[in-house]
Amino acid sequence: MRNTRKWMLAVPAALTLSGVPILQTASDLNAQTSAEGTFVTGSVISADGSIPQEATVTVNISPTQEELIRQAEAFTGTPLASRPMGVEGIPVKKDGSFSVSSADITTTPTSSGVHDVTVIAMDPQGGVSTHVTSMRWDATTKELTAVPMSDPREGNASVNEETGEVTRTPEATAAAAAAKAPAPGTARISGAADRDHALHLDMRLDGVKPQRTTPGDARTNAAGCGLELTSTWREPAIMGEVWSTAYGHETTVSLKSGSSSETEIAVKVGDAWKGGGTVNRELTSTFTAAPSEGPQQKLMKTWWTYGRYNYWSCKEGYVITRQVKAINRYGGHWNTKGSLPSAWHCARYQPGDSESIDRNRATRWSNGVDTSGAIGIDLAIRSGHSSTQTVNTAVKRSDTNGLRLCGLNTGPASDPRTWVVRG
Repeated sequence: MRNTRKWMLAVPAALTLSGVPILQTASDLNAQTSAEGTFVTGSVISADGSIPQEATVTVNISPTQEELIRQAEAFTGTPLASRPMGVEGIPVKKDGSFSVSSADITTTPTSSGVHDVTVIAMDPQGGVSTHVTSMRWDATTKELTAVPMSDPREGNASVNEETGEVTRTPEATAAAAAAKAPAPGTARISGAADRDHALHLDMRLDGVKPQRTTPGDARTNAAGCGLELTSTWREPAIMGEVWSTAYGHETTVSLKSGSSSETEIAVKVGDAWKGGGTVNRELTSTFTAAPSEGPQQKLMKTWWTYGRYNYWSCKEGYVITRQVKAINRYGGHWNTKGSLPSAWHCARYQPGDSESIDRNRATRWSNGVDTSGAIGIDLAIRSGHSSTQTVNTAVKRSDTNGLRLCGLNTGPASDPRTWVVRG
């Protein structure tokens, strides 16, 4: 998948910031984890499956999405460092397990909000494993809790950009793939993660010994450690789908301010990029597409702003992980052709009737963001449906015979991921 991009690249000059708060490490404070307030637990294995003996876990809390947007808009090519927040150096136990609680965080956000949280397992000989997710910081209770995500095994599809052929993955196949051991350098989520359940990660190191690029690149707490934005650009992404074989309807897709999309993160593993988690991105504007009428095989696309980030370890003084992630929807709309879904959970509607999908069961497009030209792989996106993100089909009164709405996985009023309008 290829597209024309507008790039803003970082110049290689080092950035030195004064007055950046010091991010203390767990070893500095002799921090102890506890069951109360625990927001992430897990296990760490080496690339060969053995248990590493010197592994530690670092948690970085990024700025909020609003702050990431402001930073991207201010970016002119020189790397921009964020205030370091989180904790470094939580020891992994001899059995390979770990847990991190809110009490372990040594530098916290100043106000409540949703943040990208990067969990990094690192061993001086066995390498690094990285996972990124969304969590909510409560400035009153001083607690970090997981933001619920949709099940990544549900509603997976991919599209061949050359032919428009859409392949929808059976959920049993997706579940079997999710149950496999994580690829080196990445992690697998086990169980639910929400306000009442800690995120559990099975992390596998990449087998690449972490090294400084050059001794002169080392940075201290006061010299720009933490998350650093190094480039921004725009990518096309799928935001909706409209399918019909009949006339006599008007189908409208709207995305309203405050609704959210789930976007996949890429992390650098050796010389390649791999999927490394999912984060929520709130839409900050309202968009309503012109009504679609007649037969349709439409994939709706828009532009998103993406950023490339380094994480500089405040303890070690060098970059230990890199990531690429969505920042926000930039805007615009155009359509490409896709193959019609085999949707036959049908119900008939009368002239003047309408039905809306306004729930959170939309398709997860596994290659829905065209990042392959930038990092060699495409990334997933689920634009979702919510009470403020709607697909509405209205049967025209001139169609005296009515129409059928045919849900993909269930009936049109039973939370389908999409539907086809049929005669």
